[in-house]
Amino acid sequence: MINVNYREVSLNKDFNQIKYKFFKNFKKKLSNKYYSWRYNFGNKNYCFLALKNNEVIGHVGFVRYKTHDKNFFASRHSSFVDKKYRRKNIYSSLLKYSLKKLKKRKILFVQTWPNDSNIHTNKKFQNLIKLPTNKIYVSNNNDKNTKIKLIKFTKIVQLKKYLIYKKNNLINKNADYFFWRYIKKKPKENYYFHIFEEKKSLLIFNYNKKDKIYNLLDHLGKKDVFFDHIRLINNKMKFIFWININEEKTKKFKKLRLKKYSTKLFNSYLMPINKINHIPKYRSLNFSMGDTDTFIQKI
Repeated sequence: MINVNYREVSLNKDFNQIKYKFFKNFKKKLSNKYYSWRYNFGNKNYCFLALKNNEVIGHVGFVRYKTHDKNFFASRHSSFVDKKYRRKNIYSSLLKYSLKKLKKRKILFVQTWPNDSNIHTNKKFQNLIKLPTNKIYVSNNNDKNTKIKLIKFTKIVQLKKYLIYKKNNLINKNADYFFWRYIKKKPKENYYFHIFEEKKSLLIFNYNKKDKIYNLLDHLGKKDVFFDHIRLINNKMKFIFWININEEKTKKFKKLRLKKYSTKLFNSYLMPINKINHIPKYRSLNFSMGDTDTFIQKI
């Protein structure tokens, strides 16, 4: 029987261990600035540890988001258990501990992004709501003679005229959200946008230097003009973006005749932890690359 303790992260005390274990499990270097930006809200962090003899053997982090009705939910990220301690119920115990703490903080529900290692843990929790699966598609980029000019995103005022309320977004993506997600982010990375003025539509990108391709992170504008904007730039730049299984069936998407960029699927679930009056109409919810850690270039 393994003696494991669970507690909230103390950033000053725990970060060096977390940084070491993060690299060991994900092969990514983690900065203190990124960790604080991503997981600290109102002088509280939303991260929890599993420890054996004061050694960090498991970690789970939650990003807090505000809904349109001014409540809060948390999105689960950066989860790991050291390889030699897996399949011993440590991760599910850590998650249960975390949910109790989040419930006391009046978090209504948790959104999870399970990977291949922890997707089986979902089966241990009741009342899960599966959200539409996302796939990665790539633009055609057939016109080699025409280049799209992207604008560097440096000030929130550049976006304000394109901000509209979207019922199909789980997150309340207002000016404060976009400032936190793209301007306040630490360490800094470059973001760009393209405007389709006629449709009052704006797309936000970052650039993956390793794969030499743009990631389409977010869309501002009415939902029904998204594919119009994709069609406008489809043949003029190389970029990837998310499409969920419901959007794949639409006529506008089929007319684009795009190919999948990879076979990787991005699954997500809602896990209620407090009594709420309603669950969002999950079948119509849209998520973008900017909603996950996967497409953040600098951490």
